[in-house]
Amino acid sequence: MVAIVGGNGLGLLNGSGATLGQRGLTGNAQMGRHGDQVFVNVANGNLILQRQDEFLPSGLGIAVNRTYNSQGQFNDDNGDNWKLGLSKSVTGLTGTVNTADSTISRIAGDGSTAVYTYDAAAKCYRTTEGSGAYDTLAYDS
Repeated sequence: MVAIVGGNGLGLLNGSGATLGQRGLTGNAQMGRHGDQVFVNVANGNLILQRQDEFLPSGLGIAVNRTYNSQGQFNDDNGDNWKLGLSKSVTGLTGTVNTADSTISRIAGDGSTAVYTYDAAAKCYRTTEGSGAYDTLAYDS
C-alpha cells in the first residue's frame, strides 16, 4: 500500500503526516515484510521510500534508516537520491551570520528543508516548521 500525504516540501517534515499524525495520511505506508514505507505527496507528486536498516533499543533508541526522495537534490555519492537518515546539512546563509533577520536552511535525511531565522534575544537561529518542539541552531566562531 502507499500513504498519501500533502505538503509543500520535498520531505516529510512539513507534510500533513508530520503535523497531523495519522489523521494527515490517507492509506497505509507499510510495504512488504521488511518495514519499508512508501509515501506520495499529492501536492507535488514526490515519491518517498523509507527503510529502517538498524535499531539500537538502548537509552534513546537510535534508528538508522535510508530514504529515497524522487525530487530530492542530494549530493550523494552516486546521484541516486538515496540518503541515510543521519545525514543532515546546513546551507544557504542569507545576510550576515548571527545578525537579525539572517536565515539558514537545514536539509534533513529525508530531503525536507527547514528555514531557521536568527533570534537576537536568544542568540541562535530558530525554526517553527514541523510539529512538536521547535529546533534551534547556534554558530560560534
